[in-house]
Amino acid sequence: LGKLHLSGQYLFGEMQGFVEAGGYLVSNFPGTSDRKITGSAYYPLSKNLNLVFRYINQSVREEYNIYSSGIESNTYNYNYTKHSITGGISWIL
Repeated sequence: LGKLHLSGQYLFGEMQGFVEAGGYLVSNFPGTSDRKITGSAYYPLSKNLNLVFRYINQSVREEYNIYSSGIESNTYNYNYTKHSITGGISWIL
């Protein structure tokens, strides 16, 4: 695709409290995840600059305890898909 560079990842298994490889995204939510799909696009602007876009699609499962008068009365489970889009300019040494 010319100068454009694309990459992707698919992760599965129990994930909780992790940091992305470059540290650009910290998954510090209270739940767990069992699937994550990541795609990245890099386009060189010059010898030392890249334009970068990343997309993440991640399944999340969270459990909350509900209390009434200080006594646990119920548990509620949330299941949802989290979408993250990040972008920026990276410097290459």
